[in-house]
Amino acid sequence: MGCGSLIYPQPRTGLEGKFSLQYGLAAGVLDGQYTLWSFTDEAVNRVPIRDLLERVCVREDPRCAGDDPLLETRSSGSRGFVEIEAVLLDGQHETVR
Repeated sequence: MGCGSLIYPQPRTGLEGKFSLQYGLAAGVLDGQYTLWSFTDEAVNRVPIRDLLERVCVREDPRCAGDDPLLETRSSGSRGFVEIEAVLLDGQHETVR
């Protein structure tokens, strides 16, 4: 995956949670908002979060890079786009760009 600073797929501390795309997605889904508490050791280690982290799949899709010829020279925050797809147990899904 191309997210160089998001290096903790299974964070165990609040600090690691700050550098986890998976945790950020799971906390957003479960809590609906982010607060300072979201990035505490207690928040990261909640059972519902641990369960959801097992189901979060992150992958880099080359089409998200677009056709930018300068893509590799741009900072990670200014390259391409991001899509998040949520798939529920009943098969419903939603994609947000």
